[in-house]
Amino acid sequence: MNKRTKTFLIVIAIIVIVFSAFVLNFIMTIAGPINRLNNANKNDLYNIERIRKLPDLFGVIVTDETVINPLSKSSSSLYSLKVGGKQKTSGGGSKGISGSSGFQEYIFHDCIIGYPSDTKLLVDGKLYPINFKKAVLTKVGNKVEEKKGIIVKDYEIYNTTYGYLSIGNSMNYEYYDSIRSAMKQRIKQLKGRHKVIDLYLSNKNHKVDILILREYKFNAGDTIIFKGKIENNEIVSLF
Repeated sequence: MNKRTKTFLIVIAIIVIVFSAFVLNFIMTIAGPINRLNNANKNDLYNIERIRKLPDLFGVIVTDETVINPLSKSSSSLYSLKVGGKQKTSGGGSKGISGSSGFQEYIFHDCIIGYPSDTKLLVDGKLYPINFKKAVLTKVGNKVEEKKGIIVKDYEIYNTTYGYLSIGNSMNYEYYDSIRSAMKQRIKQLKGRHKVIDLYLSNKNHKVDILILREYKFNAGDTIIFKGKIENNEIVSLF
């Protein structure tokens, strides 16, 4: 084997080693965030199974004050924010947006809850103060027919990697820049209130490629149905 051949083989070996290291690092970068989101989802499902057998509390909202809803900036007596995420994955599937890639979707059951400080719930004819920032709502549906809340905003917030914002089921390009900028600021104000939102805001390695937010609002007199209990003469969440 001459000197030129040896040099060529050494160069090839170095290229193979560098390329292999790059591929391994890329796989770890993608797999880590997916596992974190997946583990969070498994924990959520475990907790849901744990409390599913517990009785529901039916509480009528009693308050003279209102609170500003985080997404719509409208006012209500109580709001619930359902949070989910989508992680880009390799391989096709029913949720895929192209022939070779798709998204794995997670919708978490622990909703962010907001309400004025004086809010009470009327349960079995007795008023109780509430003390929770997240809760598992058993049902949210048609406010007029069932008085269980009405959806006012439904957002899917896409990172700049994919470059668009979905509002409900429709695309809106005309107001994309202004809407996205405003929503980014509103989402930042939710930092620390849900694990998926925090993953999205720290998205250095695309832990959450798409953030799904669904906002419900309730007014005084509406009934919320959730997993909770009465403890020390106040209502607490079981999540």
